[in-house]
Amino acid sequence: MALARIGVFGVLAAILIACGTSNVANDAQVSVSGTLALADGNPASGVTVGLIEEPDGISALVELTVTVTSVGMLCLTQTVAICKGSRKATTDAEGRYTFKMNGSDSKNILGNPAKFAVSAQLPSGAQVQTRFEISTATIAVPKATFWEPEKLSATPGPQSVDYSFSELRSKPKPKGYQVSVTQSVETIWSQPGALSGKFDARAIADAKGEFHVVATVQQKVEEVTFTTTHHSPRIPLAGTAGAPPSRGATCEVAGGTGPVPLMPCPFTDNTYSGAFPSQSCPQASPTPASPKRCTANSWISFDLGTARPINAVFLHGLGMSSETNVETSDDGRTWTKRAKQKPAEFLMLAIPAGTTARYVRVRSGNDTDTIFGLSELSIW
Repeated sequence: MALARIGVFGVLAAILIACGTSNVANDAQVSVSGTLALADGNPASGVTVGLIEEPDGISALVELTVTVTSVGMLCLTQTVAICKGSRKATTDAEGRYTFKMNGSDSKNILGNPAKFAVSAQLPSGAQVQTRFEISTATIAVPKATFWEPEKLSATPGPQSVDYSFSELRSKPKPKGYQVSVTQSVETIWSQPGALSGKFDARAIADAKGEFHVVATVQQKVEEVTFTTTHHSPRIPLAGTAGAPPSRGATCEVAGGTGPVPLMPCPFTDNTYSGAFPSQSCPQASPTPASPKRCTANSWISFDLGTARPINAVFLHGLGMSSETNVETSDDGRTWTKRAKQKPAEFLMLAIPAGTTARYVRVRSGNDTDTIFGLSELSIW
């Protein structure tokens, strides 16, 4: 998902401030080592492994346009600015890898323990990534096994996509599963899943992508918490719901002094990518006659061109810190709230039966909160 840089900066900066001071001396020799295994238990030898420091607040402000997991995998195969300083190693005959660095390289810009991720991928597409914080000079990453489920299927239908997969057998057991549909590094749709289930076919509309499952395992070893995500291989999946009625609709976003038209609308173009076009607030007057709080980026509205029945709104790559509201209007001036939900990156909001409208607006629950990310929206 593409994230608005200012939103990412705020979140990551808060995390940085909350971290404690590193106990690793700047001139210390830091070692990060671990072992990779294939699904059948044999060593994963000759596999390229990447070690990347997760972007701090400043780096995110300048560079970050994909999720942390995607960054780790991206740096295995490509050279982009955000991968500067990433390290690579190749596993030996026993599946072992080792990285060395100076103590000063294990800290972020505030001198706190930096967060790192070790990533690897097989030709089948199976991926594994372990995230941790370097708080000691010797980091022994728990053994990670690639997950290639014996059963992995996703069948699209007119109403739903039915899927099933074999469980990840690991100790400790997975915290949960996430089913996802992607196009390259962009995520079209993602939601919690079980070993078998379904999701609404409209969530992926007519997109052509790949289906895969992510299992997350977390464990603590000698005061270091390791979070490992196991990504299954990817299988082709093409949406069968067709294009949503909102495809190509015009839109506008709340600006610092009023609505700002976005032409063409980046949220109805079927691309599922791009940074949020954040709007700025005007500089305050030295002696304002009537101070007014700036509500820039607090809503986005869409014009369907004509009044039509509406029963669901799908939000992809949403970044919002407060409650998500969907409102409708016949004239673009008077709005009626139709649905609300807690914020999440991917949301489906059901609209009451019988609703007909020309305009649809997504608004934050509080006008002082902003929308800082959205890659695509579909109205059905």
